[in-house]
Amino acid sequence: MIFFVFNNYFPDNSGFGRRCSKELALLSKIDDVTIVCRHRNNELVEENYPTSHHSIKVVRYKASSKVVHRPENYTGNGLYEIKRNLDVMFGLLLTLGKLFYSVKKPAELYCVTSPLTIPLFGLILAKLFGVNPTLISFHDLEPELAMHLKKITKKHWIIRLELYLERIVCKGFNKILVTTEGQAKRILLRNSIIPDKICVIENSTDIVSLRAGRNKLAHNYFSKEDFVLVYMSAISFDYTIEGLIKFLHILSKNKVIFPHFKFLIIGDGEGLKIVRSQIKNLQLESLVQCIGRINNPAILLKSADAAIIPWEKDIMTETMLPTKLFEYLSFNLAVIAPNFGEFTKTLIDGENAILVNNFDETIVSIRKLIKNPTLKIKLGQAGNKLYLNKYQPQVLNRKFTNFFLKK
Repeated sequence: MIFFVFNNYFPDNSGFGRRCSKELALLSKIDDVTIVCRHRNNELVEENYPTSHHSIKVVRYKASSKVVHRPENYTGNGLYEIKRNLDVMFGLLLTLGKLFYSVKKPAELYCVTSPLTIPLFGLILAKLFGVNPTLISFHDLEPELAMHLKKITKKHWIIRLELYLERIVCKGFNKILVTTEGQAKRILLRNSIIPDKICVIENSTDIVSLRAGRNKLAHNYFSKEDFVLVYMSAISFDYTIEGLIKFLHILSKNKVIFPHFKFLIIGDGEGLKIVRSQIKNLQLESLVQCIGRINNPAILLKSADAAIIPWEKDIMTETMLPTKLFEYLSFNLAVIAPNFGEFTKTLIDGENAILVNNFDETIVSIRKLIKNPTLKIKLGQAGNKLYLNKYQPQVLNRKFTNFFLKK
């Protein structure tokens, strides 16, 4: 029996949800799996989640629906963090404790971080009930995430506590999964663990493919003459919003040079209202469409020409590679990405992507792709080849299964 534990609602079509779905499908081929996740709208009913192999039981624990990464009027004094973790603790401990107590055969624990108290509580209960703490998965590094979201430094007591908890769970679990080499390097250095204990599996997930050609939905947003640029992201965290807004300001100063151009922003989140307000204030409605969330983004990706990742460098983003990068590559899109961190280790400027140092360079790169369709095709094809050789789910699935089963 494998208990798969995380602090999100599931199932979900976000990048996080799709990665969990992929891993659950692989784990269900190894053993029986039980998902332990948070409820939504006070619905605590048990249900089954279907995979290609068999159905997986879903058990939900109660936690406040108002708990978010950073509330409005956040003060940074740490009281909110205490409330958030106590809220999770009581719901998770009771639910997971009952499951561990009732299990009748050898069991393994797989925990996904955020917050770090999830694997901490899981580890304590696993030791108490004789469950093997097999694997902890970091989609993001919690100390870096806290510094980014809460605008605090390494000396803040919250970060000191996050680093202490990270050390406990990294020592306590048998294996550690991260999404980039940068994350692996930081985990290894600050927790003094052996390299064999950690594995990097990038955030590449399946996305539905479509036939070639522009479809009816695409025609709602652009014409066949337009050069179509896309940015697909959850518009929630600061790093997904701040750089995007700066790019919109630069675009507004150069809009006269793009007569047949459309920029599509795909995704939803708390920042969507801010982005739409900026588009209106900058009078970019004719160039920029903030679409929000759609069930099948492949419909628009299939019809796009290029994609951007408008991130700025900070302590968090330099360790990340977004799921969306691999989705762009899988659709043969010419990618314009930032010239820092994991992007420089994954992409080669001028060969399979364009790497830029600022948003003025982004504008220059877009014009270059518009004027040179051959370059656009070349970058798209080279990026897709990189994806097929190293990052397509079939390749990463084998790596995941081998790591999980490794003794």
